Amino acid sequence: MMIMIEQLHVLIYLIVFIVGAILGLLYSYQKHLEPYIIKETNIPILVMAILGWFLFVNYSLLNFIPSFIVISIGLFLIGFVIDMRPGYGRRETVIGIIVAVVIWFFTQCLFNII
Repeated sequence: MMIMIEQLHVLIYLIVFIVGAILGLLYSYQKHLEPYIIKETNIPILVMAILGWFLFVNYSLLNFIPSFIVISIGLFLIGFVIDMRPGYGRRETVIGIIVAVVIWFFTQCLFNII
């Protein structure tokens, strides 16, 4: 029975990521009609990337919410940012990964000290 629940969670993760990717691609094509020429960082997309990677990597910090819900929200946001038009969302994704890993590293060090 436990295996079926874990398989259901993986299916939910896949569906949520794919829906986020499709919505990110649609948003990107609607907003940017030109090829990749805008070199500035998009702040709302950066916030989505940081939040998504934070939730995906640090889901155990939010132990009052079921982990599959936190991971699903994180994967939706990650899929949204990753699957934007070529060139868009790259910088935001890298910054989101770095912030999430730094937070994870510091929380792991903090919990090991305590």
